[in-house]
Amino acid sequence: KSLLLTPILLIFYINGCLYYSPSKNTEVVNPENSAGVNLAVLSQLKYLKYQLHEKHAATEMQGLFPEGFVFTTALYGLAWTDFAMNLNKKSPLFQEAIHEIKWSIGQIQSEQGKAIFTRILPLEYGAYYTGWATYLMGKYLVLNSYDEIITPIFNENCQNIREAISKSKSPYLESYIGVAWPADNIMCIVSLSIQNKFLSPLCNEIFMQNVTVQSSWLSRIKQHLDTETGLIPHAFNPETNQGAEGVRGSSQSLINCFLMEIDSSFAKEQFALFKKHFIEKRLGLSAVLEYPIGVDKQGDVDSGPVIWGVGTAASIVAIRTMAVNNDPLYIPIRNSIEALGFANDFGKGKKYIFGALPVADAFLAWSNAAEKQVAPTPPFLWRAVFHLISLIIIVPFCWWVYRL
Repeated sequence: KSLLLTPILLIFYINGCLYYSPSKNTEVVNPENSAGVNLAVLSQLKYLKYQLHEKHAATEMQGLFPEGFVFTTALYGLAWTDFAMNLNKKSPLFQEAIHEIKWSIGQIQSEQGKAIFTRILPLEYGAYYTGWATYLMGKYLVLNSYDEIITPIFNENCQNIREAISKSKSPYLESYIGVAWPADNIMCIVSLSIQNKFLSPLCNEIFMQNVTVQSSWLSRIKQHLDTETGLIPHAFNPETNQGAEGVRGSSQSLINCFLMEIDSSFAKEQFALFKKHFIEKRLGLSAVLEYPIGVDKQGDVDSGPVIWGVGTAASIVAIRTMAVNNDPLYIPIRNSIEALGFANDFGKGKKYIFGALPVADAFLAWSNAAEKQVAPTPPFLWRAVFHLISLIIIVPFCWWVYRL
């Protein structure tokens, strides 16, 4: 009977996690910031630090998919940039953040980081590598305005991005020979937005060049949106100048994390369409589909497992998507992941699915780090359906166990 009651305890655990709220600490933040730092994110970062430095988790992830090393390392560094944003710059925690971000940049710039990417492309090493590497450098420089090594590389990368986009006949630069992914290009474009934060809008030629390139790029991609949904496609063929694959939840969640930094009006339009075509309820809980509503396909390396139409990667990244777009689905999606990802804070720090996939932990750290203030607990209503379904399962099951 005790063994048979285990599923009941699991259901209670999942229901309880829907009320999750991260602990805060106000002692290490800037005096004007009253929200404090997210201690759960700090615990995630401590776990990832151990995994990346001691267990070489990024190398392990490279064995699972082509961008595993760069993705895991970049997300780790980016999570630190968000986490450190409100820290007191004199605190040891801020200095640790700076050290880890610089370490991440160094790893991506290493021969191992560049190994699988083709150097001979219109944009050297391709849009994926250059986009993520440059974006991480830019976010680091927002924290630490000048670095004698990183600043020149960042500026050179931005120049290369401007030139490659200006010369390209396709709206999307290749990540590999003959293949382009729009989400990778978003990283390149948003890097130019970061560079403009350091430039004068009135008298700086580079500032105006960035604005011109971004404006031209937006105009071109609006002419190549998915015809059925009006969204940016998942993949693009630069040879035919047409979409190579329709829209996917995994790339849409990622794209909508960054569009607001490029063009707020276009971002709001795309985000509304994203919610219309990809957000659905499963057992009363909000989730992000990997394919548009009504499309039934299998998952792949981009999506992670697709269960009941729900994309795991899409839902994880959607935590950040909802946070940066100030959408009320932020807490429901975050807490659903907390529950179904079996988050635990034992041992070396906080991890999900028992630490089986470090890149997933890196995505979650980056997504959770987007929270900048204590979010209010949402109404009970969004949990009510799941609670009711749980009771419908629990009551007859307990009666059956009792009668054994």
